[in-house]
Amino acid sequence: DLRIANIAGTLRVTDSSGSIDIRDVAGDVRIPSDSSGDIEIESVEGNVQIDEDSSGSIEMRQVRGDAVVGTDSSGDIDFTAIGGSARVGTDSSGDIGAEDIGRDFIVERDGSGDIRHDNVRGTVRIPEE
Repeated sequence: DLRIANIAGTLRVTDSSGSIDIRDVAGDVRIPSDSSGDIEIESVEGNVQIDEDSSGSIEMRQVRGDAVVGTDSSGDIDFTAIGGSARVGTDSSGDIGAEDIGRDFIVERDGSGDIRHDNVRGTVRIPEE
C-alpha cells in the first residue's frame, strides 16, 4: 500500500499493485497507470487525472480543480465535492457516482453499472441506455 500526504507541489504516482491513498496536495495529482488496488484521493488544490486503472475502486473528494478518469476496467468510481468538472472516458464495469460537482459531469462510455449524480452545477452528459 502507498500513502502520501502533505505535498506542497505537483504529484505523479505510478503503482502496479496495492492501494493508493493521497491526501492534502497543494498542486495537481497525476496517476498514469494503476494495475490493481483501490485509489483514494482527498483534499487536492489542483486537478486530478488518472489515465488508466485496471481494477479497484476510485474515490476522489475535495478536489478544487477537475477530476478525470481516462479508462477504468472494473470497480466503482465516486466523485464528491469537485470544484471543476468530473469526467470518465471509458468505464467497463462498476457504478459511477458524482455529488457536489462545481461544473460538468461527463461519462463518455460505460459498459455496465449504475450512474448517479446529485447537485451538478453544469451539464450532465451520460450514455443513453
